[in-house]
Amino acid sequence: MTYRHKRQAVIRCGYACAKLFDTVITLGRTMLKHLIVSYILLMPMLVQAQILPWLAGINKTEQFKNTHTITTKANVTVSDGLTYQTQTFFQDHQRAVFKRRYNDREVTQAVEGKYIWSFDGKIEKEMPSYIGHIVIGHQFHAQILSFEKIYETDLKPTTETFNGKTSQVVTGKAEGRQIKFYYAKSGLPLGFTLQPEGQPLITFTFGDFRLTEGISLPYLVKIDDTKRLFDYRFEQIQFNKGRIEAFRAPDELINDEQRLLRAHRTIMDDHLFERIDGIVAQAGEQTAIVSAGEIYSMDKPSHKTGIKRIMSSRDYYRYDDLIRPQITVSQDGTLGWVIVRVQADGIRLDKQGKPTVPLAFTSAWIELYQKTSGQWRMVGNVSNFKQ
Repeated sequence: MTYRHKRQAVIRCGYACAKLFDTVITLGRTMLKHLIVSYILLMPMLVQAQILPWLAGINKTEQFKNTHTITTKANVTVSDGLTYQTQTFFQDHQRAVFKRRYNDREVTQAVEGKYIWSFDGKIEKEMPSYIGHIVIGHQFHAQILSFEKIYETDLKPTTETFNGKTSQVVTGKAEGRQIKFYYAKSGLPLGFTLQPEGQPLITFTFGDFRLTEGISLPYLVKIDDTKRLFDYRFEQIQFNKGRIEAFRAPDELINDEQRLLRAHRTIMDDHLFERIDGIVAQAGEQTAIVSAGEIYSMDKPSHKTGIKRIMSSRDYYRYDDLIRPQITVSQDGTLGWVIVRVQADGIRLDKQGKPTVPLAFTSAWIELYQKTSGQWRMVGNVSNFKQ
């Protein structure tokens, strides 16, 4: 082989090696890109799917993946002789109800976004934030099954003493409150302590575990608030039964501001739970839309089609109010507007309903309403987005 031929062979070999190296690099980049995209897509789901360390101890079933609400009924006796019945409803930390029925009266308290209300059968009143803490604090079974969705926690267990026994404990925090959830080494939940800011420690102890749709849950909860002892004996625990609307005051007993608050919550709930009926029902015959630098008008059929298209293209796992909606009603009572700020997280879906890329945004918008035949109807929406 001549020098020239040797040189050409070396060049060809070098070129082939370089091409192979380039192919390997390209393949590596492609694989890395797919891994990164997959991680980004799965990360929100993994955050949602954190495993609570005590769930194995209550025989948590696959069925619970499709559980959206928890409702309960209980009979309560107090150490001072008081007795009453309770009902609770829980969807998430911004959708919960705590109702008490006494011999001579009843009171319903609820969290709906950043609006905390109480209804005594006659008047619905807005309440301070600590009432919202009470509502969430009495969602005992939600604490067990959805602890990581209610509280900020890293789910790292430590060891402490609970009711005189060495126990595993996970700590969570929410708006100035600290909660410690205790469970046995076997995984059985034992109870929790709640430390409201500047107040005595409250202790909740679980007992009388029974199977509810394959999940072992306590039908007895004892509460010690350092002043009184409460015994909650549950007669009913159900999944996916009822809606928060059933607990609200009748429309004729609330004012226009409260009606507009509910109209806004309909928008929030329909987006989160992939419904369109509520949004479409309260839309006017024509709705002006201002968004992304564009202005256009939609009639009711187009509004329905547009909302349906939006719902089919995304799957939210969070759709929360960040502020208490700011509401104004005109002096003549015919116009109203609601200013909101919302945080949303989820996944975008393709036309086949498969996940594509993460979806996360903060948005502020104004909902414009007009009263027609005594009913509020949305006639405009002006929005902006902070990606």
